[in-house]
Amino acid sequence: MELIDLIKDKYSIISVVGMEKNVGKTVVLNEILEQVEYENMVVAITSIGRDGESKDIITATDKPLIYITEGTIFATLEIYIEQADTEIEILEITDRVTSMGRVIIGKAKQDGYIQIAGPSSNNGIRKVSNKMLEFGANLVIVDGALNRVSSASPAITEATILSTGAVLDRDMKKVVSKTYHQVHLFSLKKIDDEYVNEVIEEALYNNGVSLIDNDLRIKNLNIKTALNSSKIINKEINDATRYIVFSGSLTAKVVNEIYEANGGKDIIFVVRDATKIFVSERELNLFLKLGIKFNVFDEINLLAITINPYSPMGYSFNAKAFKNEMNKYFKNVLVYNVLESRDIYEIE
Repeated sequence: MELIDLIKDKYSIISVVGMEKNVGKTVVLNEILEQVEYENMVVAITSIGRDGESKDIITATDKPLIYITEGTIFATLEIYIEQADTEIEILEITDRVTSMGRVIIGKAKQDGYIQIAGPSSNNGIRKVSNKMLEFGANLVIVDGALNRVSSASPAITEATILSTGAVLDRDMKKVVSKTYHQVHLFSLKKIDDEYVNEVIEEALYNNGVSLIDNDLRIKNLNIKTALNSSKIINKEINDATRYIVFSGSLTAKVVNEIYEANGGKDIIFVVRDATKIFVSERELNLFLKLGIKFNVFDEINLLAITINPYSPMGYSFNAKAFKNEMNKYFKNVLVYNVLESRDIYEIE
């Protein structure tokens, strides 16, 4: 099965997110763009952050450029349009401005290479993606930058592809374990009660922290961020508290402090989506052993896991063994190695 078979006629906006630099994310993007050529589709691309440069600006390793064909729509910065290796039709100069300049929506009038950089906010990416759909795109691909898994958020995209690889660790089993942790987070479910979810949705409008009791009454706390606010939250928790709803980020420190102050209470932590949870593999395993429960309001739709057995640090895994090991742990999601049919040195 090809990646495009998981996407076409099902989704209009997807993301490709990498667990680290050099996991093969850009190769995955180019693979999808190549597969789209054989379909009757107009594709559009943008990025949270900069991508498509010929050298990685952090590691100084060579990167594959993003190659677009005639008719491809894209959103990038004005300076990169000037540097593009292709003739471009400007469709719109948006009102989105980053620290590096204005975001421009364009269309390739011929095949060529381009650097991609879009808005830095979730709201900005969603608006630009919707605008590209209005310009005729059938599919928008959002390329997540370094550690920006937020592009997997359902607030931005309808489905996501996760890229992982040998660069995470020299030990294959540790790479699989780290990937399993990320997939575990991405797989968190919403509460199986429609009415409860309606109440949670109402609480999320508070854009802060809210408590919901057993009678589904909401108490909005005067907190805009949960960071360093555990004492305030703990003062408001009582025996009737059932859910703590976070519209922003939830860290392991906050979870731990609330648990220690209210150990034994059957309280469920709820976040908008799994990209808002920041806990390590060790921390999550400990929390689950303690019986701490996590739910989301919006579930992430993981389409596939792509793997890169090569690391720019000079080591690699046996590609077949790596894929087999991944398949042992991920039986319900496609594990895909795009490098099987490509130059082994194309590793971003």
